[in-house]
Amino acid sequence: MLTARNLSYRLPDGRELFRSVELALQPGDAVAITGPSGTGKSTLLWLLGGLLQPTTGAVDISTPNPHPIAWVLQGLYSLSARTVLHNTMLCGVIDGAKRSSIVNQSQLALHAVGLSEFAATKIRALSGGELQRVAVARALASGRPVILADEPTNQLDRTNATNVMHLLAEERHKGRVVVIVTHDTASLPAGVRQMQLTPEGLTC
Repeated sequence: MLTARNLSYRLPDGRELFRSVELALQPGDAVAITGPSGTGKSTLLWLLGGLLQPTTGAVDISTPNPHPIAWVLQGLYSLSARTVLHNTMLCGVIDGAKRSSIVNQSQLALHAVGLSEFAATKIRALSGGELQRVAVARALASGRPVILADEPTNQLDRTNATNVMHLLAEERHKGRVVVIVTHDTASLPAGVRQMQLTPEGLTC
């Protein structure tokens, strides 16, 4: 479903972050991309999601869904004037799903991340960690076939971090592809394949 072939990325100053990245993921795969800061892990995720163009190589996501990717980004992008529930529903609204289904899935996702009581709260009233969990809930509720998560636990305590990683990993059992960029390997559950990004590519 998600394939990367011979990906490389060179910065504007000419420095090459990585080369020869190969990745082939099928429905039900969950991987964590690890490595030291500055190796380009987030850049690779953006390449996989089409937010950046690679210097060489190509990415292909084979699915009939016109909006295949659910993002969990470090910027914690949200609609500040809307409620937590409305923000969680956003992907479903964009995708034109039935409203009752969107509401139901969003409520379930908020419960899963421990934010049910905040459903009617304006998003601007939340802390950074709570916003991060809303971003995760939005991805879970979306039903989109690919989840790309960039450091989804970096503002969370250990209990919430472990729960979030478990929730993301469990989505593979629904036939989704899950790619997590993280330094938090301690929170990763069994079943998530770890791959380290180096200048020469991805290694298991």
